[in-house]
Amino acid sequence: MRARWIIALAVAVLSASCVDYTGLGSDSIDYTKVGNTGAGASGASGASGASSASSASSASGASSASSASSASSASGEQCLSGWTKCQYGMSNDLCVNTQNDPSHCGVCGNVCGLGKFCQVGACIPPPAGMVNIPAGTFTMGDDQNTEKAGMVTVSAFFMDVTEVTTEAYAACVLNNKCTATAAGMYGGAYVSCNAGIAGRENHPINCVDWNQATAYCAAQGLRLPTEEEWEYAARGTDGRLFPWGNTAPTNQLCWDGAGNDLGEGNRKNTCAVSSYSSGNSPFGLADMSGNVWEFTLSPDASFSVNRGGSWNYPIPSFVRSAYRSLLDLSVRSSVLGFRCAGPAALP
Repeated sequence: MRARWIIALAVAVLSASCVDYTGLGSDSIDYTKVGNTGAGASGASGASGASSASSASSASGASSASSASSASSASGEQCLSGWTKCQYGMSNDLCVNTQNDPSHCGVCGNVCGLGKFCQVGACIPPPAGMVNIPAGTFTMGDDQNTEKAGMVTVSAFFMDVTEVTTEAYAACVLNNKCTATAAGMYGGAYVSCNAGIAGRENHPINCVDWNQATAYCAAQGLRLPTEEEWEYAARGTDGRLFPWGNTAPTNQLCWDGAGNDLGEGNRKNTCAVSSYSSGNSPFGLADMSGNVWEFTLSPDASFSVNRGGSWNYPIPSFVRSAYRSLLDLSVRSSVLGFRCAGPAALP
């Protein structure tokens, strides 16, 4: 049976549903199954239409990059409804979904150019504020108390450059597409929930639960990234420990460890998004380490799987790209936020 360590230390209680944790994390995870179970578990309670669409897939969003090969058709076999048989090489025919395959977009052989993705059979650029992440293969997990999953292949997708901001979430609430979250301050200088705090409009929204994050992304025609997509977007293909490389964290991120711009132990709240460009990921994504933990689409049983570490962490190993935290889907915390990915339907 797989062991799961969930390290959680409550530092303040805002309400019955808004709790702060300073030690979220779990490294004793069997990664050998992650690549085949991530998105398939998205039928957990509260999943939006965008996320639950992945439950129809027999593989996770990451490993479904090879969906064309998994739907391969031997000579004479028919493709599934909505799929088309395209030629690979001199003699191999594979069934592909030309509605979202960037190598066969709309018709066999139509390759989407750099920075574009395939949606409903057309090559289009990602929405504003998002970047296209090309398909690729990487080693999931690292050697620091985490089992490697081996090579995981990820389909092309696009992802928010920044975490969803307080201002953006407030607009969704105003449009009656999202539910309000906790707001306010506690403990003097300690800012807990960013909603309603003047000057925090460009900080990541926090104190939302997994269902609220999922609903926000769905309202934008998007979804949460799968766990595989998230780690690939943070690390790329070279096996680096952190988004910026393998050097120890200092001033590359919003955290509370040694070398940060406020001094170790002095950080009291989140930072404005994109404040630390030297810590960007290989694909140009900001705050993939520190600031707030980010929800992924891939629940682990009844827990959300969260990535990236947060502003209150002082320990370098806790902000590694392979580090995970597990929390109940209903938990809200000042160290939890999210960003969205697309397209809405997994390939």
